[in-house]
Amino acid sequence: MGIANKYNKPGYLTLRDRLARLNPHSIAKKTTRLSRLFMHEAGIVSKTEDKEFDELEEKFQWLASAVTNLKENVASFLSNTEVFLSSKPHENELEIGAETTQLYCQLAGKLHSTVFPEFRKRLEYLVYHPLCNLAETLKGPQKLIRKRLDKQLDYEELEEKRNETGSVTYEEEAAMNTYLAINSLLVSELPVFICGALQWLGRILVSFVTIQRDLAKQVLQETEEAIVQPLNATEERKVLLLVNKHGSDKLYQVTSNINGSKDMDLTLQRGQVVALLHDKDTKGNPNRWLVDTGGPRGYVPPGKLQRYHVVPNPKPRSQVMADDSTEKLHHLYNLPPTPSPSVNFNTPALRIIAAYAFTARSSHEVTLQAGQPVTVLEPHDKKGSKEWSLVEVNGQRGYVPSSFLVAVPAAPEPPGWSSPVWPFPAQQT
Repeated sequence: MGIANKYNKPGYLTLRDRLARLNPHSIAKKTTRLSRLFMHEAGIVSKTEDKEFDELEEKFQWLASAVTNLKENVASFLSNTEVFLSSKPHENELEIGAETTQLYCQLAGKLHSTVFPEFRKRLEYLVYHPLCNLAETLKGPQKLIRKRLDKQLDYEELEEKRNETGSVTYEEEAAMNTYLAINSLLVSELPVFICGALQWLGRILVSFVTIQRDLAKQVLQETEEAIVQPLNATEERKVLLLVNKHGSDKLYQVTSNINGSKDMDLTLQRGQVVALLHDKDTKGNPNRWLVDTGGPRGYVPPGKLQRYHVVPNPKPRSQVMADDSTEKLHHLYNLPPTPSPSVNFNTPALRIIAAYAFTARSSHEVTLQAGQPVTVLEPHDKKGSKEWSLVEVNGQRGYVPSSFLVAVPAAPEPPGWSSPVWPFPAQQT
């Protein structure tokens, strides 16, 4: 590494230092190199070719260029973030509705005070500073590569002289050996350096992606918490019923009023909580979600729904649901937790019916009519997938989509109660 350190001296040379190094010998040497370089470009003399080094140099220059551009882009991004944080419109009077203003100011204040400053700090320390260190590390090999070019021009000039005269001086022989030593050093060590630098750059990019992902997750979480609508006693009871039937991870809240326009479309008010049953309609359209409102079931556009996070209430208004109301069913034929004994409601037996019509497309499937009773033989296909169930209908056996089946009470309903419907199959735990 003595050759590498020789041309990688730390510190910055001032203009006076550079002028002090000039002398007739150095000026003549630089003039000879420049003349040789012009003859290379003009095609007057051939250039010494080293394909192995040329490939390594191309990879290195690509790496150096990528690091430089990324460093400049991150610096610009940090600068723009600083400008963004200096603007605080939520501290001024806004000509929008009072409710919207309060909501926006609360959310923007939280983001500007904690979320965005923390993001900028992480970006600076986990991305920008490591990029600066990597760029600084690349300077040593860059200097050595430039010095190799100078020594290569000297080597070619001296090699041409030796071919013409048959000999060179001791100093000229030493200059030729210096080129060979630098070239050998770069060919042997540059691949290792490039590999290490790429791994370093890869970790920086992973950190950058992780920071961006964490920011998006944090902003989304703060936004959801800010715009969640308060629930009245009736809605809270509905939420508990939906949690009991479907689980808390299926709950969504309506973000704006929905006016149904098609068959089975629902009309809902902003703030209502629903449970997701299926993320597409019977025709496979993902823009119509089937939901349960705790009463009617129907389709709504997913763009007007957001995830609803159930917040435990230490003092519930009523003990309607059992303590384990959020536990999922352990088996298809287990009933969901029922209301407390103060309500006169007997546990009904269940039967499986088709919630929607289904037309068989092959001999392995069977056709269903909506409301038709079915017998479930296996709640999965031959590969164990629970998306399909083997059923028997009117003496015919075949597979149908499991999401098209529901479990309903077989016994008569008590007066004043509507029949609850549980999706089939229940999720296994």
